[in-house]
Amino acid sequence: MNHIEITQRLLARKFSRLSKAGKIAMGVSLLLCLCFYGYLFFIVFANPLKHDSFVEKNKCPACYGKSKCDAFQSGELVLNTWTHLPLFRMLNVKNVYLGQDGSNLVILKRLARTAEMADIDNQICRKAQLLDGCDVSDAIKHTISMSGTNWMTEYLRNVSDMTACPTDRLLERVFDRYKEKIDAIQLSAVEKMYLLTTLMFNQEPILLQTFPHEEGWPFPAYLGACGRMVMVDHGGSPLKEFLHAPFAERVKLSYQLLQIAEMFVDNDSQFALYWTDLDPDNVMVDSSGQVLIVDVENIIVVDRWQINKDQKPGWDAPYYVPFTPCSPENPECISFSRNELCTKYTTDFNYYAVCRSFLSRHASDMGLKDGLLHSIPEDLEERAEIISLLEECVRPSSPNGRLQSKDSLLQILRTLARRID
Repeated sequence: MNHIEITQRLLARKFSRLSKAGKIAMGVSLLLCLCFYGYLFFIVFANPLKHDSFVEKNKCPACYGKSKCDAFQSGELVLNTWTHLPLFRMLNVKNVYLGQDGSNLVILKRLARTAEMADIDNQICRKAQLLDGCDVSDAIKHTISMSGTNWMTEYLRNVSDMTACPTDRLLERVFDRYKEKIDAIQLSAVEKMYLLTTLMFNQEPILLQTFPHEEGWPFPAYLGACGRMVMVDHGGSPLKEFLHAPFAERVKLSYQLLQIAEMFVDNDSQFALYWTDLDPDNVMVDSSGQVLIVDVENIIVVDRWQINKDQKPGWDAPYYVPFTPCSPENPECISFSRNELCTKYTTDFNYYAVCRSFLSRHASDMGLKDGLLHSIPEDLEERAEIISLLEECVRPSSPNGRLQSKDSLLQILRTLARRID
């Protein structure tokens, strides 16, 4: 008789000697253990993206859309992190997840922190004249009027930075490029609710669609949404990882950043994008060395074509942004007037923001010690000029100094980048 048989007989003998109550208690204990470990196995190994409760599809049309729901529910997409587990959700305060779509890395976002989402839900309830905690899937239908042609302008003005100063032309562009619509020509009432809800939570998906990666904009590609989860391309490696890269590599990245600042105000669309949140954590470098801005929640969009058309008093007087030191009252170190950005045809804001936050010694205030262009080689012919131009870009000696210095700086960085290649 082997050890297994002996053990089985001993357990059977002990079980037979138990009282009826003892046998019932043991049976209940075994059942509870099976339930507990079964549930544990489920939450660890099951794909939460397949479940409507995780992506909050049940809150639609107070959601971001449904264009990716089939892919979510088929199991094509999987999460690469453990932060979706209930035990770890408190650590994932930003509600951002790393995912896998076949061989491609993707980022999935809820677009807001949990407390922020609850607060916006309550705002929707109040707009529908309902109590906090109402059914937002129904409440959203009673918060806005879908009739007329100006509904979006009326409801979305100042809902987000993107719609701080909207025009009909901007809204037409938003509608035209919106990927959550089924009809290629116009949006249905439900799709308008998707759009409004998204902007209330976070403008990022709308901006990524309105100024898409495939048209050359330096943002990750928008891939779709399901419920209250959006999916975008993985941006790459954080810019901070290149702070101590060889000088040649830092020159190329600096040149791209300054090019982005220029592209945002000088482009064929005649929309200016003002980059107001220049946190280095929001900038990535992809596998090909291209710089991408991965958090665009605070970009202000201004219709320069409309400003030129209307020519309101003072429209052509440039808005020169003054240098402001960091302080407890100004922790982001950059102050600006939203009204000036919305009403002026010309401003040096983007150049100031990039030089101050990424390139110069002043970038230390933003977490990039001494900036990307630190430690310029002593034997570099253009060394003194680069240092001088960077300082002029941040703290100009004349009102137009920043706009003049950025042209020279772009030319030098362009020449160096090509020479290094």
